[in-house]
Amino acid sequence: MKRLILIIVTMLLISKGDNSWANIKEKDIRKVEVTRPSGISLDELEHVLKATSLKSEAESFYEMERKTGTNAVFAIAVASLEAGIDRGIVDNKNNYFGLMYGGEKIYFDSARDSIMSFGKTVQKKIYQDKTIEEFARIYCPPNADFWANFVSGKYSEIISRLDNMGRHNISKWVYNLKMESSILI
Repeated sequence: MKRLILIIVTMLLISKGDNSWANIKEKDIRKVEVTRPSGISLDELEHVLKATSLKSEAESFYEMERKTGTNAVFAIAVASLEAGIDRGIVDNKNNYFGLMYGGEKIYFDSARDSIMSFGKTVQKKIYQDKTIEEFARIYCPPNADFWANFVSGKYSEIISRLDNMGRHNISKWVYNLKMESSILI
């Protein structure tokens, strides 16, 4: 039923000729389901990553989304927070997501290994069907609000940049919102 409402709302937005990112409130990005693929193309990933320290990893993010189902835009937003990839920071541990084991940061052999590991981590049962907001409470409990706001803001920035360039169809991004009757109406 929620999907039907979402499809109708999306069609109404598009039929009005107004399918810009501006119609989705930034706070609603916190409702993006992280375990559902974004549908971003390899070309779009290359564009999004070109000014980051992971510019050569578009195929890794694309493969991560295809193989695990984890939202690649969400993963890039997390890497922006946890490792500063949009500021050109390179993690010498190849851990771009703040992944820890036993209280210690995990080392990876490559950025690709880190990306694939994050994709698999997000698909664990504890995170299933979670929004960015819900994921933050589990993944980063002491700073959940800050974490969710930063990641949501970065997600919004990425989609807005693609939207402004006419590089994607907004309706495919709207499908990943966990809908409530008040959202988008």
